[in-house]
Amino acid sequence: MSSPKVSLPAGSSYPDAEGMQFTACQGALLSNDPDKAALLEALGITVVGRRRTGVFAGEANRRYLETKVSSKGHTIHLPPPLLAA
Repeated sequence: MSSPKVSLPAGSSYPDAEGMQFTACQGALLSNDPDKAALLEALGITVVGRRRTGVFAGEANRRYLETKVSSKGHTIHLPPPLLAA
């Protein structure tokens, strides 16, 4: 059986996947990005499970991570911000 060739939807932000070949038709996904699961499903790959990955939220990247959660729907667990001493 030949592997399906990846053809990404218009406007996709995953250019590195273009032209890759997959042999799996289902799998679990380690990602905080809900768009990745939807993309795999659109390509005919059944996502049978999803697990969030951990992130380090520090002073330098907290606003960036909060934006990913609020505008992109990422499933990142962010602890409450530390209070200034």
